[in-house]
Amino acid sequence: MLDMTRLLATLLGLLLTLLAVPASALAPTPIPDDFPLTWRIAENESGEQPTASADGDGVMELRACDRAAWPLRTGAVSERLAVRATGPEYADARELVVLRNARAAVRLVAAVRRTIRACVDRPDAGRQWTEWTGRAAQTGYDSFTFSLTYSTSLGASAIQVVRVGSGVLVTEASGEGTLGSLRPTIRKQTRVGRHLAASMCEFARAGC
Repeated sequence: MLDMTRLLATLLGLLLTLLAVPASALAPTPIPDDFPLTWRIAENESGEQPTASADGDGVMELRACDRAAWPLRTGAVSERLAVRATGPEYADARELVVLRNARAAVRLVAAVRRTIRACVDRPDAGRQWTEWTGRAAQTGYDSFTFSLTYSTSLGASAIQVVRVGSGVLVTEASGEGTLGSLRPTIRKQTRVGRHLAASMCEFARAGC
């Protein structure tokens, strides 16, 4: 009887502790209204500056070897902010998502890295194939950078994934490039990633 009494007291103490935790401490951190997602983004073809929104177009759909790498299913994302600028033969897109916790965000970046690295498309005789290539880029954060190009035609996209706490930023720079011409694009993209990641510190429990 004494052991049962102690057990009930312990459970009651844990329940009271949980009830004392503010709901805001358990909820995912919201994206600030002034988050600078459009920092130095390209203009649209019309010359207008694109605006970011929760339901706007963001980074293009990514499927490597028939495996989806992006976007995430709706239920996995707690918060989202996206923007996409397009013009003749170019696209500049950014997408910020907040997951339920940092562990889920770590798994997301690892899954994207694993999907791209495992995709080695083989050429078919006389046919074009897609080339997925991991790229070197130092963001200072948990990140992965890769490119999408084509074997027999122009067209290149650089994609960078940067995680800070439970927040994940994905950027896309697409144009008429080739595998060998993407280095300046990736350097610029990395500068953007670093700048925006510095505004993501509130998604990390201990800050940056």
